Amino acid sequence: MEEPATNLQRCVARTEHLFAAWEQCSGNPDFHRQQAHKDASSEIDDMALSIPVIEWKVDRAKQECQQSLTKRSAAERDWETEVKTPGVFIQDVENLREEMQIAVNEYQLNYEEHAALMRTMAVAEARLESQKKIVIEIEEERKQLEWFGKTIIQFGITVLSSALHSRIIGHSAELIFYSDQHNRNIITNINIAPSSVDQTTQSQPALTTSQEIKGLYPKEVYENWFKCYGEPDGHRRGELSNSTQLLTRTEERIAEEESMLEHTKLAMQESNAQRQKTEEYWTKTTKLAKEYGFDKAEHVQGVYQLFQAAVEDHRYKSSGHFYGGQVQRQRQKELDQYKQNIDEINEERRQLKGFGKHYLGRDD
Repeated sequence: MEEPATNLQRCVARTEHLFAAWEQCSGNPDFHRQQAHKDASSEIDDMALSIPVIEWKVDRAKQECQQSLTKRSAAERDWETEVKTPGVFIQDVENLREEMQIAVNEYQLNYEEHAALMRTMAVAEARLESQKKIVIEIEEERKQLEWFGKTIIQFGITVLSSALHSRIIGHSAELIFYSDQHNRNIITNINIAPSSVDQTTQSQPALTTSQEIKGLYPKEVYENWFKCYGEPDGHRRGELSNSTQLLTRTEERIAEEESMLEHTKLAMQESNAQRQKTEEYWTKTTKLAKEYGFDKAEHVQGVYQLFQAAVEDHRYKSSGHFYGGQVQRQRQKELDQYKQNIDEINEERRQLKGFGKHYLGRDD
């Protein structure tokens, strides 16, 4: 059996970062990273108020976009019907063309506004998830400090000065803790076993030595075992919770964006069909204009402008659909990353459970 001092040194080395954090918060885990926790919580509260407003604006912009699309489609149908009507007046055609162009411009503006709001929504959600991750991280650290405080109280570590500090001299260690509730100075040399779980399993039959057990597993498994204090379900708990929330949110966002992508696809196809129709009409008009010698007529120029407007509209719809496809692919990459992260954490926990069964039965 190893000397108690060596066991104590091992325990102190494993909890060195907790000593430093415990000293900074004066023994009160609620003070640990208090300002960062306050700022992140305040940001979360602000986002909780602003995100619903942004969502409402997105829904409203989407409705306006759909309404303007319906209006544009109706204007296009009216224009197509009018130009095919025998004996129609050129001025009537021109008026309908102007109305259709107004509807096209209105739809384009609404579409751009909706896209901008979607980007704003994505930024706000990313900010919210980032602040949630900070809060989860701090609360997890506070739980560790709470565990640490209970541990040192259990072993009777008490006061000496206005700050907590630990030191190792030779093969012994003195753990000194300050408390305002006690008006006494006591230095207690204590012996701590390598781990609390070791003490509960000393009566179990030995499997092998700790060095041999550690040799069976990657170094990371041994390190993670002590980071989670022998509790595999606590390994990367905050990260797993955050990844699970992000996975759910991303799946919901992908479903919404798939619907929007289908909408932009239909809009692109409609604009392409309209472009082809105006191109055919322009071709026939110029042919007849040259044949009858009125190629400089105002009606011919109006048809040309209509054709150019259809070309620009199709180009805009195509770029919008292309951008939506890029966003969708990026979302899918994020989704795959979250799934991979969750699988990785679960696999590490599985390894820790296997390691724990071995390690708790060691004979040293």
